[in-house]
Amino acid sequence: MRTLFAITAFTAMAISACTSSADAPVADTSAAASTAGVTPSAAATGPAGDPTSVSSDEVEATGVVGAVDEAAGVIEIRATGGTPFTRIEVTPGARITVAGGGSLSLGDIRPSDRIFATGIAGDTAITLVADRIEVSRVVPGAAPGG
Repeated sequence: MRTLFAITAFTAMAISACTSSADAPVADTSAAASTAGVTPSAAATGPAGDPTSVSSDEVEATGVVGAVDEAAGVIEIRATGGTPFTRIEVTPGARITVAGGGSLSLGDIRPSDRIFATGIAGDTAITLVADRIEVSRVVPGAAPGG
């Protein structure tokens, strides 16, 4: 299962790297400083309100879902891969997909699912405002962390 998650995460990162401009600056967690004073919903939509536009402030988070608050549009995660983000705020127009194809709604995400989210740093150091989320389902009955 770890291998499947690692392959999925690596594939998503490779696709993301291949679709961005080679001249674009590399995003890092210092993006939080550059978004100070900007509301997450405005910053997440980018120029012309396009939720799929890519910004140089884009950051990523990977983790295991702990809880989903559908009403608030928030996913709490246990971060993996060295990311500082443990709270994912989902923008209203966010694209949520399942690894291997298909789409999901926020309410379809379950605790223990693995996620790979991209967006911008939020108002706090632990918050990512996500416009794209990929979900890797956990096999029912699998060992936690597995």
